[in-house]
Amino acid sequence: MKAEQIILYIREGQASIEVLSPGKAWQGVTELELPLGPFVALVAETLGTGLKRGEAVFRYTRAKNTLRMDLNRLKVEVSPKRAFRLKLQNGRYPRKFLAVLVVGTGDIYDYLPGILEKRRKYIRFELSADDGSRRVYTLSIA
Repeated sequence: MKAEQIILYIREGQASIEVLSPGKAWQGVTELELPLGPFVALVAETLGTGLKRGEAVFRYTRAKNTLRMDLNRLKVEVSPKRAFRLKLQNGRYPRKFLAVLVVGTGDIYDYLPGILEKRRKYIRFELSADDGSRRVYTLSIA
């Protein structure tokens, strides 16, 4: 699952995941799944006053068209200045892990009502744009 950068944007009530320079393995992936609890924690930790950035590391498994990302550790350092790089195993990420940059603006209450009322374990991001150099997955609340 090679990619130049994976970014989770949380802004003004909308959440999306952008994959920049995706490798061939991304071609068939039409959905991303994230566990609800860690996603809510990421939103809570990232949002607040001003623009914040952080990074989370996810373990992933793939089934057909869906890539399921489970949070390895909820250690997201947020800073208004720069993203904090989370180092693992000699400064590298293990093979089956994805680092996701988290960028957020807005208020946590813009997100939670629609997400929490469905009472599900995982939330889905569906492919909404693909122009070859980037793929955008948008949060689906349906």
